[in-house]
Amino acid sequence: MSCKIKSAFSVVLVLIMALMFACGSDDADTYDDDDDNSDGDEQSDGDSDTELAVIDGDLEPELEAELEVEIVFDQDEYSVFELLPDEPSTQIHASLASDGEGIWLVYNIPDANKTFDVYAARLKADASGEYLVEPFKVNTTDFNEIDPDVAVSGDKVLFVWQSDNSGSARNLDVFYRVYGTDGSELMDSDRHMDLKRDGQLGDFNAWMAQASAQSDGGFAVIGSWAPDDVSAWQAFVQKIDSEGELAGDVIESSFQPDTSQVYADIAGTVSGGLHLAWARNSVELDDRVAYTFLEQDAIEGDPNPAGDAIEGMDGSGSALIADLQDESRSYLAFNTAISSSSNIMLFNIADEDSPQLRLGSLGKVNHTPALSLGVSGGGVAWYQVHSGIKNNVFAQGFVEGENGVTGNGVSVQVNDESGYGAPYALANTHVAEDYYLVVWSQGISPDFKLFGRFVKL
Repeated sequence: MSCKIKSAFSVVLVLIMALMFACGSDDADTYDDDDDNSDGDEQSDGDSDTELAVIDGDLEPELEAELEVEIVFDQDEYSVFELLPDEPSTQIHASLASDGEGIWLVYNIPDANKTFDVYAARLKADASGEYLVEPFKVNTTDFNEIDPDVAVSGDKVLFVWQSDNSGSARNLDVFYRVYGTDGSELMDSDRHMDLKRDGQLGDFNAWMAQASAQSDGGFAVIGSWAPDDVSAWQAFVQKIDSEGELAGDVIESSFQPDTSQVYADIAGTVSGGLHLAWARNSVELDDRVAYTFLEQDAIEGDPNPAGDAIEGMDGSGSALIADLQDESRSYLAFNTAISSSSNIMLFNIADEDSPQLRLGSLGKVNHTPALSLGVSGGGVAWYQVHSGIKNNVFAQGFVEGENGVTGNGVSVQVNDESGYGAPYALANTHVAEDYYLVVWSQGISPDFKLFGRFVKL
């Protein structure tokens, strides 16, 4: 999932601490990796447990068929590397999606006007650092284009992001663009996402867009918008068909006009339904992660408010993932309420009796999970605060067994002594067998670069 940080309204700045941990800032002058910020906090352990990815290319036949290409790693060990060493600095807001042969990366870099553009590239899935599609600019609109996300559905790739036109009040819009997985343009320019209520265009602020593939070859996008008749951000869902056209009106998934619904995520299922989750913020209620499910043919949300993802547990930073071939493999992760410590909670949302897997060192602040599904299980990556706004990057594999979701091995530290994760969301995607690519921003402000590592989970 990507993080969301700019707004015309202060309502989303719920807590300075929550904003810091969930997203960071697009003002890239606040983070200094050389600031030791000495507070007696030792570097989190786990680096010695890291199992570096070594793949000999001898994949099982059914996996080769699924991937449609033999992925061969040409080194014995894989360490931290720069994904875009020749691209400009201030590389932030990365998101990843695999298409079976390559890895799609979308990210932000600033332009000459010191506002951000959306760029994308398709990487080889072999840690070579080579491109299948060279980095290219996605947006044709030229405001402040930030917080992109990417999803792959069949032979198509969807990029979606928010655009800040710097207007005084009506300044936030969602834009999107569809490409082929070979990098071909299927739309000659980006498009404004015309969000409609009852067939009428809703001229409201909208942002925080996240995307998922759908089983019919199309896509679904979730975000937050601010209709004139409510006092708080509301989650919306917009479907996009396989041709890249908006399909129907917005679905307001769980209307709660006095409760802010932000930092949402979405995951499509084989049945055509959609898992939805977001952070629920209000003055009267504790901050919780809310969850609901939309059936395939739903044209409006559940009239009842979405319930707590885990009843009675405060939290934020939700991440969803679901298998488009297997309804039973649907997972939600989020971080518990950030105070002196927090953990990552992970469970199977398709199984109401699923046990909850708690991840992250006790007594540490673990936050901002990113999920990916593997062949038989999955992988979750997250930040763990080292000191101040410096984060170590951790990852853990998980499997589904007779006793539900359990950890696969131990958590591993992904970053190394070269630096720490900056307070921008990280990403991870499955590559082959039990191997994943984890990506984060690292560096001294404003010279953030995207770093990654292939790890076995």
